[in-house]
Amino acid sequence: MRISEATAGVIGLFLSVFAYWRTLYFPNFAITTAGPRFFPQLLAVFLGGLSAYLLVHALLAKQEIPSAEKAPEENQASQGARSLKVLGAIVGSIVYLFAMRQIGFFISTFLYFVFLMFLMQEKKKILKAISFAIAVTGVTYVIFAILLKASLPIGVIFR
Repeated sequence: MRISEATAGVIGLFLSVFAYWRTLYFPNFAITTAGPRFFPQLLAVFLGGLSAYLLVHALLAKQEIPSAEKAPEENQASQGARSLKVLGAIVGSIVYLFAMRQIGFFISTFLYFVFLMFLMQEKKKILKAISFAIAVTGVTYVIFAILLKASLPIGVIFR
């Protein structure tokens, strides 16, 4: 059993149940079935399903035994590098949230995904990182601005 994955699965299940429960207090419109609570409930169910899968997978998996070929220092170094990447992604996400208000959706989303691609070792493939960032920004714009008709932040700079 993988303790960290099982813990994440349990936390995700609790979070999904809590989120679904809170959506029950959203207003309901009789005109359409897809009212204000539909999408959050859909996401809560999706999160619950993924969390349940993670929990079952963690409970059925065997604990990995570290390879005897690698030195303990090497395992610690790779663990430290992964921790720095996770910390970088968290800090980048927080900066992205604040930057979106200042410089708008398009520029901040593009820069955020370029940053994530560099964080995931795509430094040598600059064209791939930029193409991915443009694609994600474009797809997100189409989904939210065009299909869902949601207003996206334009930023304080461009007002």
